[in-house]
Amino acid sequence: MRNIKNRRLFTSYVSITVIMSIVLFLFGFFGIFFISSNSIANSFKEDFSVSIFFKENAKKIEIIQLQNELLMSSYIQKLKYISKDDALLIMKEEYGQDFIQELGFNPLVNSIDINLKSEFVEASSLDSISAIISKKKYVDEITYDKNLINSLDELINYCAQKKELKLKYELEKNVNLVKFEKNRIEISFNENLDKDFVKDLSAKLFEWTAERWIITFSKSKGEMSVREKQKNKKNELINEVKNSAIYKKVMEKFPDAELLDVKINKTEEDQND
Repeated sequence: MRNIKNRRLFTSYVSITVIMSIVLFLFGFFGIFFISSNSIANSFKEDFSVSIFFKENAKKIEIIQLQNELLMSSYIQKLKYISKDDALLIMKEEYGQDFIQELGFNPLVNSIDINLKSEFVEASSLDSISAIISKKKYVDEITYDKNLINSLDELINYCAQKKELKLKYELEKNVNLVKFEKNRIEISFNENLDKDFVKDLSAKLFEWTAERWIITFSKSKGEMSVREKQKNKKNELINEVKNSAIYKKVMEKFPDAELLDVKINKTEEDQND
Protein backbone atom coordinates (compact mmCIF):
# COMPACT_ATOMS: atom_id res chain seq x y z
CA MET A 1 0.00 0.00 0.00
CA ARG A 2 2.84 2.34 0.88
CA ASN A 3 4.45 1.74 -2.54
CA ILE A 4 1.18 2.40 -4.34
CA LYS A 5 0.71 5.61 -2.33
CA ASN A 6 4.26 6.73 -3.10
CA ARG A 7 3.78 6.04 -6.82
CA ARG A 8 0.56 8.10 -6.80
CA LEU A 9 2.33 10.96 -5.04
CA PHE A 10 5.21 10.74 -7.51
CA THR A 11 2.80 10.65 -10.49
CA SER A 12 0.88 13.65 -9.11
CA TYR A 13 4.12 15.53 -8.56
CA VAL A 14 5.28 14.82 -12.13
CA SER A 15 1.87 15.82 -13.55
CA ILE A 16 1.81 19.09 -11.62
CA THR A 17 5.39 19.85 -12.69
CA VAL A 18 4.59 19.18 -16.37
CA ILE A 19 1.38 21.27 -16.23
CA MET A 20 3.18 24.18 -14.53
CA SER A 21 5.98 23.98 -17.12
CA ILE A 22 3.45 24.12 -19.97
CA VAL A 23 1.60 27.04 -18.35
CA LEU A 24 4.86 28.94 -17.80
CA PHE A 25 5.92 28.22 -21.39
CA LEU A 26 2.60 29.54 -22.74
CA PHE A 27 2.82 32.66 -20.57
CA GLY A 28 6.34 33.23 -21.84
CA PHE A 29 5.37 32.59 -25.46
CA PHE A 30 2.38 34.94 -25.46
CA GLY A 31 4.34 37.51 -23.44
CA ILE A 32 7.09 37.52 -26.08
CA PHE A 33 4.47 37.61 -28.88
CA PHE A 34 2.73 40.59 -27.27
CA ILE A 35 6.00 42.46 -26.74
CA SER A 36 7.07 41.69 -30.33
CA SER A 37 3.73 42.97 -31.73
CA ASN A 38 4.07 46.20 -29.74
CA SER A 39 7.68 46.57 -30.84
CA ILE A 40 6.68 46.22 -34.52
CA ALA A 41 3.90 48.80 -34.12
CA ASN A 42 6.24 51.22 -32.32
CA SER A 43 8.88 50.71 -35.00
CA PHE A 44 6.35 51.64 -37.70
CA LYS A 45 5.38 54.78 -35.79
CA GLU A 46 8.96 55.89 -35.11
CA ASP A 47 9.68 55.68 -38.85
CA PHE A 48 6.98 58.34 -39.33
CA SER A 49 8.76 61.46 -40.58
CA VAL A 50 7.85 65.15 -40.27
CA SER A 51 9.67 67.67 -42.50
CA ILE A 52 10.18 71.31 -41.46
CA PHE A 53 11.07 73.66 -44.33
CA PHE A 54 12.64 77.07 -43.62
CA LYS A 55 12.13 80.35 -45.41
CA GLU A 56 14.91 81.48 -47.73
CA ASN A 57 15.91 84.28 -45.36
CA ALA A 58 16.03 82.07 -42.23
CA LYS A 59 19.24 82.72 -40.27
CA LYS A 60 21.60 79.90 -39.32
CA ILE A 61 21.36 80.82 -35.63
CA GLU A 62 17.55 80.53 -35.80
CA ILE A 63 17.75 77.05 -37.33
CA ILE A 64 20.28 75.92 -34.69
CA GLN A 65 18.06 77.33 -31.94
CA LEU A 66 15.06 75.38 -33.22
CA GLN A 67 17.16 72.20 -33.48
CA ASN A 68 18.18 72.57 -29.81
CA GLU A 69 14.58 73.22 -28.74
CA LEU A 70 13.38 70.12 -30.59
CA LEU A 71 16.15 67.92 -29.15
CA MET A 72 15.22 69.05 -25.64
CA SER A 73 11.50 68.34 -26.18
CA SER A 74 9.74 65.22 -24.92
CA TYR A 75 8.39 64.11 -28.30
CA ILE A 76 11.50 63.83 -30.52
CA GLN A 77 12.99 60.41 -31.29
CA LYS A 78 15.63 61.67 -33.73
CA LEU A 79 16.39 64.71 -35.86
CA LYS A 80 18.34 65.39 -39.05
CA TYR A 81 19.26 68.74 -40.58
CA ILE A 82 19.30 68.83 -44.42
CA SER A 83 20.88 71.88 -46.05
CA LYS A 84 19.64 73.06 -49.44
CA ASP A 85 22.91 71.77 -50.96
CA ASP A 86 22.41 68.33 -49.37
CA ALA A 87 18.81 68.33 -50.62
CA LEU A 88 20.08 69.05 -54.15
CA LEU A 89 22.46 66.06 -54.00
CA ILE A 90 19.62 63.82 -52.80
CA MET A 91 17.42 64.99 -55.68
CA LYS A 92 20.23 64.33 -58.17
CA GLU A 93 20.64 60.77 -56.84
CA GLU A 94 16.89 60.05 -56.88
CA TYR A 95 15.93 61.70 -60.18
CA GLY A 96 19.25 61.96 -62.04
CA GLN A 97 18.67 65.62 -62.89
CA ASP A 98 20.82 68.69 -62.28
CA PHE A 99 18.32 71.43 -61.44
CA ILE A 100 20.98 74.14 -61.25
CA GLN A 101 21.98 73.60 -64.90
CA GLU A 102 18.34 73.73 -66.01
CA LEU A 103 17.13 76.58 -63.75
CA GLY A 104 20.34 78.49 -63.12
CA PHE A 105 19.85 78.36 -59.33
CA ASN A 106 19.09 75.92 -56.49
CA PRO A 107 15.30 76.06 -55.88
CA LEU A 108 15.46 73.94 -52.69
CA VAL A 109 15.54 75.22 -49.09
CA ASN A 110 17.10 74.19 -45.79
CA SER A 111 15.02 71.76 -43.77
CA ILE A 112 14.88 69.47 -40.74
CA ASP A 113 13.46 65.94 -40.75
CA ILE A 114 12.21 64.74 -37.37
CA ASN A 115 10.95 61.37 -36.15
CA LEU A 116 8.56 61.43 -33.22
CA LYS A 117 8.36 58.99 -30.35
CA SER A 118 5.68 56.40 -31.06
CA GLU A 119 3.19 57.72 -28.48
CA PHE A 120 3.08 61.10 -30.27
CA VAL A 121 2.28 59.69 -33.73
CA GLU A 122 -1.44 60.42 -33.69
CA ALA A 123 -3.61 63.20 -35.09
CA SER A 124 -4.04 65.49 -32.06
CA SER A 125 -0.34 65.38 -31.10
CA LEU A 126 0.76 66.01 -34.69
CA ASP A 127 -1.58 68.99 -34.95
CA SER A 128 -0.32 70.45 -31.66
CA ILE A 129 3.37 69.98 -32.51
CA SER A 130 2.87 71.44 -36.01
CA ALA A 131 1.05 74.46 -34.55
CA ILE A 132 3.89 75.17 -32.10
CA ILE A 133 6.61 74.94 -34.76
CA SER A 134 4.59 76.93 -37.33
CA LYS A 135 4.60 79.95 -35.00
CA LYS A 136 8.29 80.45 -35.76
CA LYS A 137 8.48 83.30 -38.29
CA TYR A 138 11.36 81.68 -40.17
CA VAL A 139 9.47 78.37 -40.71
CA ASP A 140 7.85 78.21 -44.15
CA GLU A 141 6.05 74.86 -44.17
CA ILE A 142 5.59 71.63 -42.19
CA THR A 143 4.70 68.46 -44.07
CA TYR A 144 4.02 64.86 -43.12
CA ASP A 145 2.15 61.91 -44.51
CA LYS A 146 -1.35 62.45 -43.16
CA ASN A 147 -2.43 58.85 -43.40
CA LEU A 148 -4.45 59.11 -40.21
CA ILE A 149 -7.86 57.81 -41.23
CA ASN A 150 -10.82 59.36 -39.39
CA SER A 151 -13.84 58.68 -41.62
CA LEU A 152 -15.19 56.26 -44.21
CA ASP A 153 -14.57 58.80 -46.99
CA GLU A 154 -10.92 59.17 -45.92
CA LEU A 155 -10.57 55.39 -45.84
CA ILE A 156 -12.00 55.05 -49.36
CA ASN A 157 -9.70 57.81 -50.63
CA TYR A 158 -6.71 56.13 -49.02
CA CYS A 159 -7.61 52.81 -50.67
CA ALA A 160 -7.65 54.66 -54.00
CA GLN A 161 -4.24 56.27 -53.30
CA LYS A 162 -2.75 52.89 -52.40
CA LYS A 163 -4.31 51.20 -55.48
CA GLU A 164 -6.37 48.87 -53.28
CA LEU A 165 -9.24 48.93 -55.75
CA LYS A 166 -10.92 45.74 -54.52
CA LEU A 167 -11.22 47.12 -50.98
CA LYS A 168 -12.44 50.45 -52.38
CA TYR A 169 -15.12 48.64 -54.41
CA GLU A 170 -16.31 46.65 -51.35
CA LEU A 171 -16.43 49.77 -49.15
CA GLU A 172 -18.42 51.72 -51.73
CA LYS A 173 -20.86 49.06 -52.91
CA ASN A 174 -21.34 46.38 -50.26
CA VAL A 175 -20.83 48.16 -46.92
CA ASN A 176 -23.29 50.24 -44.89
CA LEU A 177 -21.59 52.36 -42.24
CA VAL A 178 -23.05 52.21 -38.72
CA LYS A 179 -20.25 53.90 -36.76
CA PHE A 180 -16.70 55.11 -37.47
CA GLU A 181 -14.49 55.82 -34.46
CA LYS A 182 -10.76 55.85 -33.73
CA ASN A 183 -9.44 52.38 -34.58
CA ARG A 184 -12.96 50.95 -34.72
CA ILE A 185 -15.44 50.54 -37.61
CA GLU A 186 -18.95 49.15 -37.19
CA ILE A 187 -20.76 48.12 -40.38
CA SER A 188 -23.65 46.19 -41.85
CA PHE A 189 -23.33 44.61 -45.28
CA ASN A 190 -25.13 42.93 -48.14
CA GLU A 191 -24.81 39.37 -49.42
CA ASN A 192 -22.19 40.35 -51.99
CA LEU A 193 -19.49 41.32 -49.48
CA ASP A 194 -16.29 39.34 -50.01
CA LYS A 195 -15.66 36.73 -47.28
CA ASP A 196 -12.09 37.97 -46.76
CA PHE A 197 -13.07 41.65 -46.52
CA VAL A 198 -12.55 42.06 -42.76
CA LYS A 199 -9.25 40.17 -42.75
CA ASP A 200 -7.90 42.12 -45.76
CA LEU A 201 -9.05 45.54 -44.50
CA SER A 202 -7.69 44.91 -40.99
CA ALA A 203 -4.30 43.94 -42.40
CA LYS A 204 -4.13 47.04 -44.61
CA LEU A 205 -5.22 49.40 -41.82
CA PHE A 206 -2.46 48.02 -39.59
CA GLU A 207 0.04 48.40 -42.43
CA TRP A 208 -1.01 52.00 -43.12
CA THR A 209 -1.47 53.29 -39.55
CA ALA A 210 0.72 50.92 -37.46
CA GLU A 211 -2.30 50.48 -35.18
CA ARG A 212 -4.76 47.63 -34.76
CA TRP A 213 -8.35 48.26 -35.85
CA ILE A 214 -11.51 46.49 -34.72
CA ILE A 215 -14.10 45.88 -37.46
CA THR A 216 -17.46 44.62 -36.21
CA PHE A 217 -20.75 43.68 -37.84
CA SER A 218 -23.96 45.30 -36.63
CA LYS A 219 -27.61 44.29 -36.76
CA SER A 220 -28.45 47.94 -37.44
CA LYS A 221 -29.01 48.78 -41.09
CA GLY A 222 -26.63 51.73 -41.01
CA GLU A 223 -26.30 54.42 -43.66
CA MET A 224 -26.88 53.90 -47.35
CA SER A 225 -23.84 52.59 -49.18
CA VAL A 226 -21.66 55.12 -50.99
CA ARG A 227 -22.92 53.89 -54.35
CA GLU A 228 -26.56 54.23 -53.20
CA LYS A 229 -25.86 57.80 -52.07
CA GLN A 230 -24.26 58.60 -55.41
CA LYS A 231 -27.22 57.11 -57.27
CA ASN A 232 -29.73 59.09 -55.19
CA LYS A 233 -27.73 62.29 -55.69
CA LYS A 234 -27.71 61.68 -59.43
CA ASN A 235 -31.48 61.11 -59.50
CA GLU A 236 -32.03 64.32 -57.51
CA LEU A 237 -29.94 66.29 -59.99
CA ILE A 238 -31.80 64.80 -62.95
CA ASN A 239 -35.15 65.73 -61.37
CA GLU A 240 -33.90 69.28 -60.68
CA VAL A 241 -32.82 69.65 -64.31
CA LYS A 242 -36.14 68.28 -65.57
CA ASN A 243 -37.99 70.90 -63.50
CA SER A 244 -35.86 73.73 -64.84
CA ALA A 245 -37.17 76.24 -67.41
CA ILE A 246 -34.27 75.52 -69.81
CA TYR A 247 -35.07 71.80 -69.89
CA LYS A 248 -38.74 72.45 -70.56
CA LYS A 249 -37.88 74.77 -73.47
CA VAL A 250 -35.53 72.12 -74.93
CA MET A 251 -38.27 69.48 -74.67
CA GLU A 252 -40.74 71.75 -76.46
CA LYS A 253 -38.37 71.91 -79.44
CA PHE A 254 -37.11 68.32 -79.18
CA PRO A 255 -39.97 66.25 -77.70
CA ASP A 256 -38.22 62.97 -78.45
CA ALA A 257 -35.09 63.94 -76.44
CA GLU A 258 -34.29 62.07 -73.24
CA LEU A 259 -32.11 63.15 -70.32
CA LEU A 260 -29.90 60.20 -69.39
CA ASP A 261 -27.14 61.66 -67.21
CA VAL A 262 -26.03 64.78 -65.35
CA LYS A 263 -22.40 65.57 -64.54
CA ILE A 264 -21.32 68.00 -61.85
CA ASN A 265 -18.70 70.62 -62.51
CA LYS A 266 -16.39 69.92 -59.54
CA THR A 267 -14.83 73.38 -59.57
CA GLU A 268 -18.23 75.03 -59.24
CA GLU A 269 -19.28 72.51 -56.59
CA ASP A 270 -16.18 73.26 -54.50
CA GLN A 271 -16.82 77.01 -54.76
CA ASN A 272 -20.42 76.54 -53.62
CA ASP A 273 -19.26 74.50 -50.62
